[in-house]
Amino acid sequence: MFRALKKNPRLIKIIIGLLLGTFCAIIYKVNVDELGEYGIAFVFLISFVFVLLVLQLVKKGALPTKIIIGMVLGIAAGIVFRDQAASLKPIGTIFIRLISLIVVPLVFVSLFLGTASMGDLRKLGRIGGKTLLYYMTTTVIAILIGLVLVNVVQPGKGV
Repeated sequence: MFRALKKNPRLIKIIIGLLLGTFCAIIYKVNVDELGEYGIAFVFLISFVFVLLVLQLVKKGALPTKIIIGMVLGIAAGIVFRDQAASLKPIGTIFIRLISLIVVPLVFVSLFLGTASMGDLRKLGRIGGKTLLYYMTTTVIAILIGLVLVNVVQPGKGV
C-alpha cells in the first residue's frame, strides 16, 4: 500500500487535496441539492477519482481490506447522496433480485454436486442427509438474522 505512495509523491498530494476538499465541504455544510446538475456531476467525478486512488493504493492488498474500504466508501456515498438515493432504487432492486436469482441455486447445486461426487452410496446417503440438514439450518438462520436486522435497522426508511 505504501509502495505506491513512495513511488508517486503526486499521489499523496492528490489524496491530501481530496481530503481537504471533503473536510471543507463538511465544515461549510455543503448541501448537495444547492449544487445543481454540474455541481453534482463534479462531486461524482471527485468521488470517482478518490475511489480510483484508494483502489490504486490497495491494489495488492488483502481482499478483506478492499471489502472494508468498499463498505466505508459505500456508507459515505449513502450519507452524501441521501437525497438522490430514490432515483437509484430500481437499479438496487434489480441488483438484489439478480443476486438472489444466482446465489441460491449456485450454492444448492454446488453442495449437491460436491456430495454426489463422493462415489460410495452408503457414504453418499449419510453425507447427503447431513449436507441437506446443514444447508436448511444455515438458510433458516440467515433468514432469521436478515428479518431481525431489517426490523431493527429499517434500511431505506425516510428515503
